[in-house]
Parts: sequence; structure tokens; C-alpha cells
Amino acid sequence: MANISEVKANSSVPGHQRRAVWIVTAAWSAAIFATALWWMLDRLESHREHAVAAASIRIGGVKETLSINLKQLAALPLDLSHRPGVADFVAGRQARDPAAQELEIQQTLDRMGADFGLPLVSLIDRAGYIVTTSNSGVRNLIGGTSGTGLNLSTREYFGAALANGRSVQFLLGLATRAPGLYFASRIMRNGAPVGVAVVKQDTEALNRLISDADGARVFVTDGNGVVVLANHDDMLLRRVPGLAPLADDTARTTYQRSPEMLAWEQSRQADNARSLLVTKIGGVRYATLSTPLGDMPLKVWVLEPLDEEAQITRNAWTGGGTLWLLGCLMIWLSWRRVQSLDAALRARRDTYELTQALPLTVFRYTQPAKGAARFAFIGRGVEALFGVSAAAIERDPGLPWRMAGSGDRPPTRPQEFRVEQRPGAADGIGAAWILADSTPKLEADGSTTYNGYWLDITARRETQVRFAAVFEHAAASYLFFDPQRGITHCNPATLNIFGTADPHVLLGRIPWFPGLSPELQANGRPSREQALEDLKQHTRTGERVRSFEWRFRRVDGRVFDAEVNVIALEWAGTPEFCAVIQDITGRKQLQAETERARAAAEAASQTKSSFLANMSHELRTPMNAIIGMTHLALEDGLPDKQRDYVEKANSSARNLLQILNDILDVSKIEAGQMALERIDFEVESVVGEMADVLGLKADEKCLELLFSAAPDLPRRLIGDPTRLRQVLVNLGSNAIKFTEKGEVTVGMEVTDLQADSVELHGWVRDTGVGLSAEEISRLFQPFVQADSSTTRRYGGTGLGLVICRQLVERMGGKLWVESVPGVGSTFHFTARFGRSAPRAPARAWMANELRGRRALLVDDNAAALDVLGSMLDSLGVVVDRADSGAQALAMVDAEPTAYTWFMIDWKMPGMDGVECARRIFETHPLLRPCILLVTAFPRDDALRAGAGLPLAGVLHKPVTPSSLHDCLVQARRIEPIAPIAARRAIDNGPLSQAVRQRLAGARVLLAEDHPLNQQLACELLRRAGMEVVLAENGREALDKLANEGPFDGVLMDCQMPVMDGYDATRELRRNKEWRHLPVIAMTASALAEDRERALASGMNAHITKPIHIESMLRTMAEWITGPGAPPSDALPTASATHSVAGAAAAPTPAIDTAAGLAYCMGNAGLYRRLLDGFREGEAGFIADVVAASAEQRWGDALRRSHDMKGLAGTIGAQALLVAAQALHAALGAHRAAPDETERVRVELDRVLSEIEQVAARG
Repeated sequence: MANISEVKANSSVPGHQRRAVWIVTAAWSAAIFATALWWMLDRLESHREHAVAAASIRIGGVKETLSINLKQLAALPLDLSHRPGVADFVAGRQARDPAAQELEIQQTLDRMGADFGLPLVSLIDRAGYIVTTSNSGVRNLIGGTSGTGLNLSTREYFGAALANGRSVQFLLGLATRAPGLYFASRIMRNGAPVGVAVVKQDTEALNRLISDADGARVFVTDGNGVVVLANHDDMLLRRVPGLAPLADDTARTTYQRSPEMLAWEQSRQADNARSLLVTKIGGVRYATLSTPLGDMPLKVWVLEPLDEEAQITRNAWTGGGTLWLLGCLMIWLSWRRVQSLDAALRARRDTYELTQALPLTVFRYTQPAKGAARFAFIGRGVEALFGVSAAAIERDPGLPWRMAGSGDRPPTRPQEFRVEQRPGAADGIGAAWILADSTPKLEADGSTTYNGYWLDITARRETQVRFAAVFEHAAASYLFFDPQRGITHCNPATLNIFGTADPHVLLGRIPWFPGLSPELQANGRPSREQALEDLKQHTRTGERVRSFEWRFRRVDGRVFDAEVNVIALEWAGTPEFCAVIQDITGRKQLQAETERARAAAEAASQTKSSFLANMSHELRTPMNAIIGMTHLALEDGLPDKQRDYVEKANSSARNLLQILNDILDVSKIEAGQMALERIDFEVESVVGEMADVLGLKADEKCLELLFSAAPDLPRRLIGDPTRLRQVLVNLGSNAIKFTEKGEVTVGMEVTDLQADSVELHGWVRDTGVGLSAEEISRLFQPFVQADSSTTRRYGGTGLGLVICRQLVERMGGKLWVESVPGVGSTFHFTARFGRSAPRAPARAWMANELRGRRALLVDDNAAALDVLGSMLDSLGVVVDRADSGAQALAMVDAEPTAYTWFMIDWKMPGMDGVECARRIFETHPLLRPCILLVTAFPRDDALRAGAGLPLAGVLHKPVTPSSLHDCLVQARRIEPIAPIAARRAIDNGPLSQAVRQRLAGARVLLAEDHPLNQQLACELLRRAGMEVVLAENGREALDKLANEGPFDGVLMDCQMPVMDGYDATRELRRNKEWRHLPVIAMTASALAEDRERALASGMNAHITKPIHIESMLRTMAEWITGPGAPPSDALPTASATHSVAGAAAAPTPAIDTAAGLAYCMGNAGLYRRLLDGFREGEAGFIADVVAASAEQRWGDALRRSHDMKGLAGTIGAQALLVAAQALHAALGAHRAAPDETERVRVELDRVLSEIEQVAARG
């Protein structure tokens, strides 16, 4: 046990050893680094001191040599200046024999030059001209005459000699161009200077005095730092670094060029107590010394190479690195030795811990050749196994073997045996199962050593027993198999599922091969082939469990389907698997029945949808006759009683039509056939159309219909405007239906704004009867209303809210209600739309032109005051509010000129709006107030009530921000002589005279097969002043077009015998003569896809039966023109939202000039230029798009169609805009669009023709 304790105590040694190794290594590295650094610095210092000493000796010798030679040269001109006759000669004093005098002087100069090897010896007079010289080249240059030739008065040496007596200068000769040192001495005569004697020594001759320097650079610089003498030619006439720039005139005069700076790097290096100048040349460092050369303007330099520095550094680091590596190697070897010892200790410890950790008891048993056997080692746990201590077993070594029944020695093969009694069990009695095994080893002395173990397998035996119980009694089929031996084990459930009681019928067979499986599986593949493929895939993937369905065959030949889970039990050797099989025949039959039921339900749903579509078509045909005939009867002036009967019949027919539409919508939604459009639309246009429908209903019940829009509500969105309008109309109709007094408010705001989408929150609030919680729970269910009495009192089917909920859910939103009984209800909905590209505003004034102006708002309804006031605030208008006419008059009297606009509600208790306006005009006749009458009642009634008053306009409720803005602007533009219609009211009054004038005399071909529809349509058209020709099918219509033409337009039924309206339209469009002929569909098919089909076939518009007379005639007026039609520029478009009353108009066929002028801020000249530009730039649009589509240049095609959309909207070509939008959507899907292209071509031709007419009128 002591050894084991020692091993445990040493278990933490490796961590300490590693830390020690790192510390020793770090200390050794630091010592080696410090030693190498100290040695290197010491050697470098010694080397530099040696270099400086050598440089000092060298510079002293060079200085001495040069001083002697230069002093000798300086003495020559001095000697020459004192020779007899020289001063007189230079001064121009001629001797008795001038020629002899000149010859003698010349010979003196020549001898001096020859004796001392001087290239030039000259005499210069006081003016600076050379009198004579020893250099023949210079003599030739000066011509031999004093006072002419070269003038040297600007030379520094000349001036210095005259001033100081002598001088020295380095120069490049003007004549010889050779560098040299010039030595000059002043010539005196009678105490006055008369000239200068000059000698020159070439630098080449002087360089020889310093050329013996070995490895060092020796050179001399002049006062400008220019190298004049050097033992390396590459330094001559170059400046040493670190000097101030040299003046250009000095450089040109002295050196005849600008000397370059030597490319040296110089730095000061502190070394002990002194500072050493070090120069680096080409990677070599030099110790640099310099000293002046006596009293001459020269300086001697010596650069002694420090060429051993690199070698010293390398030697230091190489030696240090070598020593460091040797030391590290010794440390590593020591560490490895320690590791080996530590590994031995760990091995002993691990062996011990392993024996202690194993879930078995290890032993070593020795059987000597002679003598008694004994246990050499017994591990822990022996007492728990046998119930006796290890000491007892050591005393009786044969005890375990006797319990195992193996004799007097350990078993050499695995042997299980049972121990009946051991401590720790209940009542001190417990049974255990033990597994024993050992490996014998024969020793050299003849003894045998058994290394073995005892293992408690009681838990395993119990598990085996439990598994056997589950295996035998499980309801699921379990079978074990391998690919070679087949089924090896199976439980009774397996026998039962295969219909046998004998297991030998199954054992040894492959369950996946024919026999226990049919020849073919359910998928038609052979069972053997499928099984082999699945087995390979299972083996290849190495999955533990694989699940699949399989068709088996019972012993009696019947087949059944089963769900199989194959579990891989062994992958290393021969693969072995366990299959769990469950019969799913019943489940498969149930699935088949469910699928048949689903198919039957789908067929029933399709049948229902087809039935409803056919029913809709069949019902609309007689309803068309009922509504049309009752309309004709009402126009014929019936007696009151009969008129009441007919009106009720007409109203009931229209109610029945609405119920039919609701049922059809519900059917389409339930069948999943309700497809939402995704087009660009204007929100306020949808609100205006809603108001057209709801306004009359609200008027009839004297209710306020209000619209509240958030300031950030987008003007344009992308989505389905028809369905949005349907939701608003349904909710608004319900609100009006259940509200007896007060108001109905429709509102919209933005709740979520994304880069490409926007979520709108809409609400419809009423002041009606309200709903209880129980009634709310029954809402949104088909054919169910809040109360059974509701249908009796208010009518309706309960389908409207169901349609609304399903529509908003398809638009990505939801519908809910908040209500208080007796107070009112608010229906909320959300819907998500795409964001439209921003467009130029279609308003004539910008908001800043309204900002700051004041308006007086008068209304007795608090909600109306709040809604209109908020809209005015958002436009920047300052609003004052009054809730009665009397209060308004008091505010006007207080500040008569404060208000730009007076917005007065017509129907108010006490003093109504017309009376209030009349009193304002009477009280302030000179004010000319701008009064707008606000009302929810018909505009014509308001105009009649205000007859005689110069009102600025009539603003119809519900008011939208756009209509309010435009009405305010128009009211300020025109003289206040007639009211302004804030929105169109297509359905709220008699057919306009302009429409009748436009259609009067038109010749129309009617293609209709149903006799009642023929009679009704012919009567309606003839009453509108048109001539009608009848055709009973499409083929007859084509024949009459060819034989009885021309016609101004065609009304085409879509469902006709022989040839339907779609084929007939496509056929007539192929004829160039009829390509622009207006064709309007008139059909009982009310689905959106029917409308799209009609437009795709080439029709211009679509009218739905039963016919709404006013809508039909207005649609016809947009396309068909009679011979007596008014000029097109006098007619507003049918889509115009705002118009000035009194400017009588009807819709133009192609261009809405009012909208176009609004885009141009009312500038007619600008608008005309836009039209001219459109005509010139877009004439080739169709050719461009067709070519781009054919070449699949979708980007170019999309860009052109996008430009066309913007331009069409800008000039007011609404029909062309719609066609261009459809073309743009088709091109966005990267597909050819011949139908859409043809529609654009037709509309574009109409627009260009209209522009030509405008241009012709000038």
C-alpha cells in the first residue's frame, strides 16, 4: 500500500516539472541573450575606437601632405608677382624693347608651368583681363591682346586676391572646362594693385596625394561643401549631405552646373563619452572625421570603414544561439528523463486505479509445481461477491472454485455460477450470479499463474429474463435475422402475423424474399430487388434504425401491408438485424377511404362552384329583363300606384342581385377561386367610389357619412382596389343599415410601413344599435345574423361580414369588432398592400400655398367638425370651428377679413348653411367671401337651395384629403359664381346632358342572342338617341359589320351560339378596318376572370348584366361618339374626381385634359409642350417593346413600359395608363404579351389622334 500512496502523491509532479522547465529555459535564454549582447557591444566599441584612431592618423597625414603642397602652390603666384618687370608689364608700362619684355615674361610663365607641372600660369590686369598666360589654348582664346578676350573680374579668387593679397578657389576653367585649384596673388606697383598673378593645379594631380588610402574614403571639400579632391572619382563635384541649398548663380559660376548631393546617410552615434559621426554608403558604415585645411577655405574628410560590425554582430548572435540551443537540448534531455520516470509512476498508478475502477474483481492465482496454491493479488469487491472477506479466501484459496464447480483451480473459459447467500440483501439473504474467467500462464519454475476476474452479472441475468418475457408476450412482431441465415429468432406475435404456430416454418427464411413476401411490392417493383437495394443502402449509410412500409405474404397466401422498423444490431462482423413489424392493413384501408371521400368532396365542391356559376349566369339573364323593363316602365310616367308597384319590383330585383353576388363571392372564396388583383391604384379613388355607393343610402336616412384619413396615408398602393372597395362598402352598408341617427365614419391609417409593403388599418364606426358580447360571438358566420329578428327588421343574408373577413384574411389582415349596445359599433380590419412608386402630385397647388391661411368650419355634428378640422390641419390651414350658424356669424362679425374660406354645413338645426351664407353676404357685401357649402345630400338639391347666392362651390361628404385640397384650390382660383363638385356622382342623379349629346345619332351594332335582352337593350339604346342594328351571334355580327357598316361601336354579348363574343372580337381585330372600332362586352358573367378574358380578346370595356343603365351609357360614351357629339376638349373624363360646376363637360375618349393641366400647375403652354413631346417620343413605343420582347431584353421592355405609365398619367391618358400597367405586369413576368401590347397600341393610337386634333385646333 506504501507504493500506491507514493504513486498517488507523485500524481501532481508533472505540473510542477513543467513549470520548472519553463523557468529554467527562460533563465537560460535571458542569460545567453545578456551575455551575447554584452560581448557584441564591447567588440563593436573596440572596433569603432580602432577605426576612429586609424581615421585620426590618416586625416593628420593627409592634412600635412596637402598643406605642404598647397602652400608651395600658393607661393608660386606670390613669387611671380614680385619678379622684376612683371608689375610694369601688367600695368601696361612698356620697356624700351616691348617685344623682348613680353618674350621674357612669357618664358618665365612657361618655365614655371613646366617646372611645377601647372596647366595654367596667368597674369591678369586690374580690369580682369588676361594679359598673358602659359596655356596656349587660353592665349588663342584671348587673341594675345591685353584688354580683350576673357574677363575674370567676376571670379572669386580674383576679387579676393585684389582685396586680401592672395586667395585660393576651386573652379572649372572657363576655357579648359577642367577642374582645378586656382592660387592667386596680388601684383603691386608703387603701392597700388595693378593686377593678379594666378596659377592653376588640376585636381587630377592633387588626387594622387590622397590615392594611397586603403579602404578608406579621403576627400577635400571647398567652402560650399563640394568635393574637389577625392580618392574615389564618384564623389568629385558632388556635395556632402546635410548642407543648405547652393545658390544657382554660385553653382553656375563656380562649377558650371548644380552639384548633386551624395546619396549618403549620416547620423550621430553616442559612444561612451563622445559622439561619433557615422556615414552609411551602399550598406557599409564609415566612421567619419573632418578638419579644416589650414587657413584655406578647404576641409579634409576621412571615412574609415566599420566593415567588421556585421561580422561581430553575426558572431555574437551565432555564438549565443549555439550556446542557447545546446543549453535547451540539455534541458530537454533532462525533462525527457523526468518524463520517463513520471510515466512509469503514472503507469503504476493507472494500473492500480484501473483495477479499482473496473466493474469486476481482478485476481492473480499461483499454482506452484509442488506445494499449496495461493492468491498473489485480490482486487476490491470480493466480499460483496462471495459474502466472505479477502483474508478468508486467502486462507482457503479453493473456496471460489468450489462455488463455481470448477475443481481446485480457476476456470479457463467463461463460466457463470450462482451464489445463494451474500450479505446486504433483504433479511441478510440474497442470490447472485457471477461470471468467472482466467488466462493461465506457465512460468519458468514450473508453476502456473492465472490472471483472471470475477464479474457480478446478476443485473444482466435479470434483464435477460425481463426481455424474454417482453419478447414472448409482446403484441408487436419481433424477429431477428441476418442476410445469410435468414430468420434466427421470432416471437409468438410473429407467428401469429404470418398465420402459423410452428416457428420452424419461418426460421432460416428471408422475410423480404418471395415466400414470406409477394413477388411484387405495392410500388410494382420485385420484392427481392427492392429488398437487396434497401439492404445495401442501410449498410452503406450505417443508420441504426430504418423505417419503411412493406407488403408481406402469410403462410396461407394472403398478403398484408406492414410498417417495419429495422434495427441494426451488429455492423462489425456479419450484419445482424431486428425487425419490428406492425400490420397496418386496416390503417391503409382507412386512408384509402379517406382519400376517396376527399376526392368526392372536391368533386362536390367543383360541382357546386360550377352550379353556382351557371346559376348566376342563368339568373342574371331574367333579372336583366326585370330590372331593365321596370326601368323602362318607370321612365314612361306611370300612375302613382302602379309606379309604386314597379319601383318596389325594381328595388327587390336589385336586392336579389346583391344576394346573388354575395352567394357567388362566398362560393368562390370557399372553392379557392378568388384571385386577388395586384395593380397600382389610388386610395382616395376607392374611397370616392365607396362614397358613391353609400352616399345615397346615408342621405335617405339623414346620416352624416364621414371619412377620416391619417396624414401619412399613401396616395397610391398596389393591390386589389375592387376587393378593398367591397370590404368598405359592405361594412359601411351594415353601419348605415343599423344606424337611425348620428353619423357613420370611415377611417384609414398606416400601422406598419416596410420598404416594399404597407399595412393599413381601416375602421367603420357608427352610432347605431350596437352589439352585445353574445351577438358578437355569432358574427362572421354564413347566413347568421346577430339576432333572428334582424333579418325581419333590416333584411340581409348575413353573408357580407363573412365575405369581408375572408377577403381581408386573403389580403394578409384580420377583421374584428368593438361594440357597446345602444352606443354603436366599430368594425376594424387590417390589410397589407404593396407600395407604389412615387408620382408627381396631381394637384394644382402645393400644400405650402395653403399653409397659414385661415378657414371657418361650421357644422352641428361634432364628429364632422373633428374629421374636417383634422384634414385642414394636415394641409397647414388654420381652422376655427363653430357648431351653429349663429356662432359663425358672430365670429365673422368679429374678424370679417380673417378667413380665406367659409366651409358651412347645409343641414343644421335652427339656422341652416344656406341661410348662414346668405346673412354673411348681406352683412359683408364688399367682402366677397369664399363660401363652400358642405353636405351629404345630393349636389343638385344643394345648388337649388342656394340659388342666387354666389357660392364658391359644394363639397360633398364624405370628404377626402384630396377632394378637400382640390376644392380649396379651385375655390381660390375661380370667381365665386358656381359651386364645385368635390367628387363625381355617377349614380346619384339623372344622366348628364353631355353624355346624351355625345351618344346621340351613334350607329351601334348589338350582338345578343336572348330575345328579352335584345328587346331591352334596343329600347334603352334607342331612347338614348342611338340607331341599333341587331345580330344574334358572333358570325352574324361579322357579316353585318362587313355588309351594313360603318358602325360607331359594337355591344357584344360573350355567350352566344355559332360564334361567341370572344372569338368574334378576335376575328374583327384582325381586320385593319375594324382595329380601332370600339367593342364593349355585355355579359351576365360577373367574375373578374371573365372581365380579363374580355379585355384580352380585344374588347375595350366590360358591362355586367343586369344592366345598370347610367353606368352602361357612361361607359359607352367613353368609347363611342355620335355625329353630333360636342368637341372633345369640352368633355371631362369619366374618371375625373374633381370638376368645376358650370364648366359643363363629358368624358373625352382618350385624354383627361383637366387632370393633365393639374399636373402642369394649370400652365396650358407647358401642357401643350408635354403633349407635343409625347407625340414625338412615344410614336415608336410599340415597335420598341415588340423588338425588346422578341430579343428577351426584358429590362429594356420594362423600362419603356414604365416610362409609358408615367407619361400617360402625366398627360391624363387614363385608359392608356391602365393598358400600360397591364403590359408592365406581363413583361415583369418575362413573357411575351401580345394581347396587352395590342391594347396599348389601340389606346396609344387614340391618344396620338387626340393630340393631333388638339394641335390642329392650334
